Amino acid sequence: GWDSANAIALSPDARAVYVTGGVRGTDTRRDIGTIAYDATDGTERWVAYWDGPKQARDSGVAVLVSPDGTRVFVAGRSDQVRGPESFVTIAYDAATGEQLWTQRVNECGHRAVAWAAAQSPDGSAVFVTGWEAGCGRIQARTVALDATTGGLLWSEASSQPVAGYAIAISNGSV
Repeated sequence: GWDSANAIALSPDARAVYVTGGVRGTDTRRDIGTIAYDATDGTERWVAYWDGPKQARDSGVAVLVSPDGTRVFVAGRSDQVRGPESFVTIAYDAATGEQLWTQRVNECGHRAVAWAAAQSPDGSAVFVTGWEAGCGRIQARTVALDATTGGLLWSEASSQPVAGYAIAISNGSV
C-alpha cells in the first residue's frame, strides 16, 4: 500500500531495466527499494533495499546506469526521526545488486531533499540536485560525487532562494 516507483532507467545494452522508489519496510517506516529486471521478459534479476540510519522515511527519486553498464546509481532522500533529512546516493553492482558505496550529504544540518541526478558522459562523476533548508533560506544544492568511490568532489548552493528539481549534462558539463 505504501510502495511507489519513482524512477526507471534502461541499461546501455537495453538488456536490463532498473526501477527505484520507496517501499514499506517490515520494521522500518520506509526504505529505498531498487529492482533490476530482464528487459526482454520482465524476469526479476535482483532486489536491493536501503534503510537510513534512523529507519525513518527513505525514498529513491532517481536511478542511473553507468555508461559501461556495470553500476547502478540511486539518488534519493534519507529522513531521520528528529534529525536532519539528507541527500543520499547509493551505488550498486548492476549484475548482482551488491551495494558498493553510499554517500549522504546535508550541508545545512536541517533538511536536504534530492530530486534529480545525472552522470558525466565518461561515467566518472554522479551529480545530484535538490533543495535544502537551514542555511538561512531554502536554496538549491548540487553535489558531485566520484562514481567509483562515492567521495564528495564538490558541493555548491544557489545564491538565490530557489529549489533544484532537475539536472542535465551538456557537453560534459553540469
